[in-house]
Amino acid sequence: MESKQLIINPPIPYEYKVDESKFPLAKVSQNFDDGSTVTEKLYCFSGNGDVSTSSPEAFFVFEDEYKSRTERLLWDDNDRFDNLPRVLQGSAKVTWTDEIVTDNAIVSAPAQ
Repeated sequence: MESKQLIINPPIPYEYKVDESKFPLAKVSQNFDDGSTVTEKLYCFSGNGDVSTSSPEAFFVFEDEYKSRTERLLWDDNDRFDNLPRVLQGSAKVTWTDEIVTDNAIVSAPAQ
């Protein structure tokens, strides 16, 4: 019998390139009916090409942090949609604004 030799390729090394400490921050406060206020520092996303804060990978970090931190503000999906421009900068803000102005499908907040 002939033995078959199993060839295992070494894993592809993954280098995490997002430096979360370099994200610009926006301070956002939410006032509640009982008079209390919650303040969060939210990551900003620019889309200007900086690998550590504007890459596609950085967008996923931004999106995850945006969702989790806005949960502490008790924002629902409509609140997140309406307040997204507050945490966009640079080309990401320009693109968002252009889409809002020119695309009626985006002008309407998502229905729940």
